[in-house]
Amino acid sequence: MAAPCVRTVTVFVIVFFSCLAGAHVVELDDRFNEARKSGKWLVEFYAPWCGHCQRIQPVWSDVGEKMKFSHPHIHVSRLDGTRYGGIMDLYGVKGFPTIMYPAVRKLEGQSHLRQLQRDNEVIFVLVAEDDTSDLEKHFTSAAEEKILDSTFVRAAPADIPEKSRPSDLPALLVFKDGTSYRFDEEIEADNISSWILQELIPAFPLFTSDNIFNLYKGGKALVIVLTHPSAGNAKKHPHYLMREVLKEAALKHRDKYHKKYQFVYMEDKAFMQELVLTSLEIPSILVFEPKSYLYYLMEDPVNVNQESLEAFLKSVEEGLSEAYGGNSFFRRIYRVFYEIFTSLAAMWTAQPILTSLLLGLPSILMTFVCYSLCTAEPAEEGEMDSEDEGEEGLEYEDQEQPQEEDDPGHIKAE
Repeated sequence: MAAPCVRTVTVFVIVFFSCLAGAHVVELDDRFNEARKSGKWLVEFYAPWCGHCQRIQPVWSDVGEKMKFSHPHIHVSRLDGTRYGGIMDLYGVKGFPTIMYPAVRKLEGQSHLRQLQRDNEVIFVLVAEDDTSDLEKHFTSAAEEKILDSTFVRAAPADIPEKSRPSDLPALLVFKDGTSYRFDEEIEADNISSWILQELIPAFPLFTSDNIFNLYKGGKALVIVLTHPSAGNAKKHPHYLMREVLKEAALKHRDKYHKKYQFVYMEDKAFMQELVLTSLEIPSILVFEPKSYLYYLMEDPVNVNQESLEAFLKSVEEGLSEAYGGNSFFRRIYRVFYEIFTSLAAMWTAQPILTSLLLGLPSILMTFVCYSLCTAEPAEEGEMDSEDEGEEGLEYEDQEQPQEEDDPGHIKAE
């Protein structure tokens, strides 16, 4: 138990002092050999004298700054290979600069697996004795495509707990929700990639803007229970009991629902209303289809149980429940105006004075311009004609002037 604690303290010390320095890129040392077992590390091996390393440094700092906000679980770091050659040899680094982020990491014992389970909700594990199988090749390819979405490791049979250890190898497992599930389809690249997409999310997560894209990638309809945020604090609260019914369906009835539905719960009413473009009551249970933006509302959600939930989902599949929403052309136009209106309403609620200035000043300016154009007096026709005649007379005099100067000359010559 001491080793995981040491790794945690090591990671904390490294990241803490990097934050004190105001850097988005963690400067590593020889403690990285232990720290790498906790979390994900995107590492640049560099040398102070390397010209290419010096040119890439501003770009690497920018990568660290952006990854800190977009993927905070990934540590962007750099290591001086001239000082820590042993770590370079450990990873087979031969030149500078070298950027390393392994898609599939090696599992180093059951304690390492427990550490990964504490740090990650979902872990994909390839259990094999060698690296020559088609499953290994397809798994590595899929991991490289989804490298930022989850954690992928390769393990020997002894690294897997006995209750989850497969009898025949190689085998692909996913550890989540306190248990493990095995890939049991035909070994093809598309099947493995599709299976990973379906297993990216826990059985019953909180639906937020952070995981919306991974939920959409799975291609499943979302069964959503919308409850009050404080529902999880009172086990006898009706909203809490509603959550428990859907959680039980997701975990205990996985074989029945897993391939078609992803069960989630929501506490942000405004976020859900942005998806369906209408107001919703709390509590609500609905089925939302990400591809078509259609949704179906369950009647009497407070008294939901396994039987009524199954009947509701069956009515959705058979087309007996009324569908709302959609993604037609007019619906997309309506979505644009709805988002503009909700954004303005949110701005007004947060900053009414600033919103008044932003909307009022352009309106006043446009009103003034229109008023000026409409009230401007046109010039009268007589004045315009006299001005034109005056201009023509001046031009005529300018043209005749040289002839008047020549007349005295002619008279003297005669």
